Amino acid sequence: MSWPVAELPADLRAAMRRAGNGEPAFRPGHALEVVAWLLDRGRPVLGGEIYEQVGDVEWGTYRAAWETTPPRRPGEGWDVYGARACEQARDAIAPWRAVAGVRVYVAPG
Repeated sequence: MSWPVAELPADLRAAMRRAGNGEPAFRPGHALEVVAWLLDRGRPVLGGEIYEQVGDVEWGTYRAAWETTPPRRPGEGWDVYGARACEQARDAIAPWRAVAGVRVYVAPG
């Protein structure tokens, strides 16, 4: 699915940075807000990547990734899957809040 960047609240769009390939990235605190915003719109996060930017680089050094596991189960409601995906995304992002230069890319469903 495409990324709904134009629909993001102005403060999150202002906090966003784009990589050379166009992917939006956020500092961890803003990424947590984006995860909640997406879930509120029925777009659970399928996974994401964490990069550390040192100096004036375009994207940064890969540090970690996560994906919602297991994938959506047969018969699992979209709202249940979304809540599970949101919780896993928060768990993956939260430890990076205190690391300077970290950017997070989230993949919406």
